[in-house]
Amino acid sequence: MNKIFFYSILLLLCNSCAQLSLFQDARTSGKNKGNFGVNLSAYGTNDTSDGSIGVAAAPFLQIYGSYGLVEKIDLQLSLSSQGNALLAPKLQFVGDQESRFAASFNPGLEFQMGGDNGVFIFRSHVGLITSFHPSENVAIFLEPRWITQFESDNNFQFPGASLGIKFAVGERANLSVGASLFGVSGNDDVEENSFLYQAGLGYTYNFGKK
Repeated sequence: MNKIFFYSILLLLCNSCAQLSLFQDARTSGKNKGNFGVNLSAYGTNDTSDGSIGVAAAPFLQIYGSYGLVEKIDLQLSLSSQGNALLAPKLQFVGDQESRFAASFNPGLEFQMGGDNGVFIFRSHVGLITSFHPSENVAIFLEPRWITQFESDNNFQFPGASLGIKFAVGERANLSVGASLFGVSGNDDVEENSFLYQAGLGYTYNFGKK
């Protein structure tokens, strides 16, 4: 019972958690192809300005889907357990679906209800995903990202990056392992040197003709 209470408090403290990464490589799916999947992470912060209990992590769940509008443009939608939705196209500008190196621009718009005092939260994302594919079954990805949060009169900046590796599991599925570290700035109420962190696992199933 104590553990349930502990995690419930952590979830309340993370009620404005931004979606930091989908733990994905830079390749797009291809026209009329796509994927859907789930990520389970530990998500936390070291900022104690809101009365939290210090560096601690809460479980964080994402469910997402992606569809290839054309060969090098995917439309992605991600929903999280914290009640936010992220709409983020992925536009590949280096390589193709078989290149050893790929890079994609990954902007996004994120929406969430239920921040402090129940106000509406809006976030803009500017991301760049690069990935190296030493073999067809393995991808190593790096994802710098800048997130800006708009919440009433309180604006925050989250600059950071995610790093991980993705493995093929069979012909259509992938497993990924990743971690993210983001700074927190732009607001006087946040403690100096505050940061967000995330580490987790993901599963993706690919659909469409091979």
